[in-house]
Amino acid sequence: MNLLSKLDTPLDFFAFFLALGVVFVNGFTDAPNSIHSSVKAGALSLRRASFLSGGLNFLGVIASAFISFSVGKSVWALADTKSGENGTVIVCSCLITVISVGALAWLFKMPSSESHALLFSLMGASLSVGKGSLRLGKIFFITFCMVISTLASYALARLFLWIFRKRIRVRTTFLALSCCALSFMHGVQDGQKLLAIILILSGVNLANVSAPPALAVFSVAAVMGVSTVLSGKRILSSIDKLSENTDTSSGFFADAAAFCTLIVCSILGMPVSTGNVKSASVFATDRVASGQSKRVIMRIFLTSLITLPISFFFGFIICKLLLLAF
Repeated sequence: MNLLSKLDTPLDFFAFFLALGVVFVNGFTDAPNSIHSSVKAGALSLRRASFLSGGLNFLGVIASAFISFSVGKSVWALADTKSGENGTVIVCSCLITVISVGALAWLFKMPSSESHALLFSLMGASLSVGKGSLRLGKIFFITFCMVISTLASYALARLFLWIFRKRIRVRTTFLALSCCALSFMHGVQDGQKLLAIILILSGVNLANVSAPPALAVFSVAAVMGVSTVLSGKRILSSIDKLSENTDTSSGFFADAAAFCTLIVCSILGMPVSTGNVKSASVFATDRVASGQSKRVIMRIFLTSLITLPISFFFGFIICKLLLLAF
């Protein structure tokens, strides 16, 4: 299928490049979660970890698009539009919301959750154009995915630390491997979400296609890979506050817990926040949680909680305004 043939108005092309802008913001702000443990423990330099993570993000997007697109299908279903009608307006509303939330999070040095903004603004915009009623089941499903993944990552990290800390000698090379695995899963999860947005824009019905258009897949993969390489110290410094006592072992177990959580959620088609999953595992493996780290985790929790209704409301309002304008 030729994606460009589906983009037949200037607004369509604007929305497509806006979507790539969101991909860039996502890679720039979320990628440091994948490299944090390896850099903190001295297994990799920031520069080397960023390049390695960028390559694995690229591969994760491509592999997930052509092998299993379960997360993307879940996101695509949220828009409640199968014919492509009003798809451009829905996507623009969603993306403007996500960029705004991501920019604010970056400004305040917080590990952002574009996933929260993306999913809830998508539901708000969909409701705004009259695509189905406000289904509480959708809101419950997405909220459940976000909450259970965060709790599971925290619990797994504590379990791994308890069982394996004195039984396994963790080498720094292990952290390089865990950085690769976590970066790959970031590409799988967030790549599918953003690819689904492009499919909504182009009016693709996932019931009738086996895989997303190749142009969309490689565009998202390339932009996410490049933005990952360019990301770094600003967000990484805020994650450090969660893990003042991180060593090689705790860093590896945090990565392992986050990886296991993300791979299970991806197989089950559950869209989750990769940033929240990793932050929870990092906090769980910090041996002596300081008052500062507790305040940071509380800020992340409150930020996530506030993001949900704000994103839904913004998506709804922006979509209404765009409908009036176009």
